[in-house]
Amino acid sequence: MRAFELNEAAQSFQLFVDMDGVLVGWDSGVKNLLGSNMTASQDKDFWKTLHSFSEEEVREWWANLEWAPGGKELWSYVSKFHPSILSAPDQNKKYREACEKGKVDWIKKNLRPQPARMIFQRDKQKNAHQFAILIDDRTKNTVPW
Repeated sequence: MRAFELNEAAQSFQLFVDMDGVLVGWDSGVKNLLGSNMTASQDKDFWKTLHSFSEEEVREWWANLEWAPGGKELWSYVSKFHPSILSAPDQNKKYREACEKGKVDWIKKNLRPQPARMIFQRDKQKNAHQFAILIDDRTKNTVPW
């Protein structure tokens, strides 16, 4: 298949891109917050530590995370296909809104062009359909897709 045919075929698909660990440097943000080399999945105290801050501080934490390695390059390439962001929010009801607002702040500050849509949902497979593609770093999200 030639490149222009691939681009035309890709236009009929709906592309979803995860944030944490794909575009956003989740692990480095966790390490900075905890002051250790442990990732959130390894340190049971991560969410407890994050939730010890005010809602505004939590929003700022999400908004100020660094790019993931390769994240800028990935967005530069996939943005021509008008992707949507599909990212899981904080599951703590008190901090969910702060998390979502922080992620929106990050998107507005970093993504050019802006995504087609921003969806914050834990059950990502609810967005799956025959012509949907998900770029995500977690197999628990990609396998059911």
